[in-house]
Amino acid sequence: MKIFILSFVIIFLSYGKYVYASTEWDRLNDKVGSLYQQDDYAGAIVIAKKTHQMAEREFGSDHSNVAASLNNLAILYFVQMQYSQARPLYKRALEIWINALGSKHPDVATGLENLAELQRKTRQDKEAESLEKRAATIRAMQR
Repeated sequence: MKIFILSFVIIFLSYGKYVYASTEWDRLNDKVGSLYQQDDYAGAIVIAKKTHQMAEREFGSDHSNVAASLNNLAILYFVQMQYSQARPLYKRALEIWINALGSKHPDVATGLENLAELQRKTRQDKEAESLEKRAATIRAMQR
């Protein structure tokens, strides 16, 4: 089953700079999603890196859009079994989401679930279980 990578919506569109940046950021994310759906992971990684750089530049390094970009890039590495490249990206995305959105936000649960899946693939089941429990707790609060 493919992981859906374009589940993030830009909320902060109040200033002109952010409107332009988010429009371009959205366009690049759409391109990443399209390439991902076509199984063109190498092409998607090139665009995902540009998306990440844009998010860093336009929104700041601790913005949730940066976390979304890192998460998307991590997924692209994950589906290619490049786990050592995916792990630090997942961890950084999770850290940003926790700091930017709070530890009980649904995006934090997504980050925990993605990192848990990677932990399972690398036979770190104990760590995966802990992450899954944290994610389940957050999901339960959303109901």
